Amino acid sequence: MIKVLSFHDPNAIQQLAKDHPNAHWVVRAFLSFGNRNISPDQFVNDTIGDTKRTLAALQGKNVVVELHNEPNLTVEGLKSTWADGRAFNQWWLQVLGKYRQQLPNVRYIFPGLSPGPDAPNLRQADRPFLEACRPSIEAADGLGMHSYWSNPHFNMMTHPDSGIPLVDDYIRRFPNKQIWVTEASDNLGNDWNTKAREYMQFWQELQKRPPVQGVTYFVASAAPGTFDHEVWVGHGIAAQLGAR
Repeated sequence: MIKVLSFHDPNAIQQLAKDHPNAHWVVRAFLSFGNRNISPDQFVNDTIGDTKRTLAALQGKNVVVELHNEPNLTVEGLKSTWADGRAFNQWWLQVLGKYRQQLPNVRYIFPGLSPGPDAPNLRQADRPFLEACRPSIEAADGLGMHSYWSNPHFNMMTHPDSGIPLVDDYIRRFPNKQIWVTEASDNLGNDWNTKAREYMQFWQELQKRPPVQGVTYFVASAAPGTFDHEVWVGHGIAAQLGAR
């Protein structure tokens, strides 16, 4: 599975599609909120053109569109556009309806949340936010989710709010929904060999869970000084997983 943002270069996307002809795709309709109050109309207006262009570059491919990203974070609209999960639920249902009017033959998934507890000026806890959005999730064609872990305190296989246990919790809550893991990683430490083994194990575990449609790991590359514990480029992770 390959995930791209709606504004990515269509030529690069076409090259990726050529290099990986059997891949499934997630296109995230993305807009930077920047503490602005963004109406559903403005979100659609500002993202629909990029999304249409990206879908055209992927014509004939297996694609879902993830509408927005981590809405339980302040940087992604919490407090500036919606106050809580209940308010986001109403906002998202309007966005979904407007997207379906313009692109009726596309599958849409509810966006992945930032996993974790309440944190002032950063995040509202993911599970209460998720439950408040149950009507949106039921209206969607599937559910995006983000799953992170780290060692030793947030073990990928045992911690209830991390890794595979978090995936299992989503499956339990929404047993009739397909799930796309649109972000996952071990987000601390620099033991790249261990990270590669974990990413392989995580992928293997997902194969045992039929509702899960795929995973994209965070992150292939990033600006210097950002996400230093997660960037794959230069650390040999891709080579190890590619040799599986």
